[in-house]
Amino acid sequence: MANNFSARTWIIDTAGTTSKYTGPVYIGRISWHPTAAGQSLVVEDGRGNIQWQVTSVAAGNDASSGIEDWPNPEHKMPWDGFYVPTMTAGILYVTVL
Repeated sequence: MANNFSARTWIIDTAGTTSKYTGPVYIGRISWHPTAAGQSLVVEDGRGNIQWQVTSVAAGNDASSGIEDWPNPEHKMPWDGFYVPTMTAGILYVTVL
């Protein structure tokens, strides 16, 4: 499967240059489904600021975060781009608003 940025829910299974979205974007929810313990995920905005970072503790132990968890969720500020530089395995689902 290839990364898909064409729908309201993005599906990302490969980190690196193909996991980049340039331009402002409102992120509603991020959900990661790792396949084993010890796997890592890093999500950055377009300026290289880490917005979300997590390490899995077990296979099937999904991690998610929503708009209510971001800094100042009441302002719903757009991210200046979206990038996944690190995802050792699994699938990342990103719901855009």
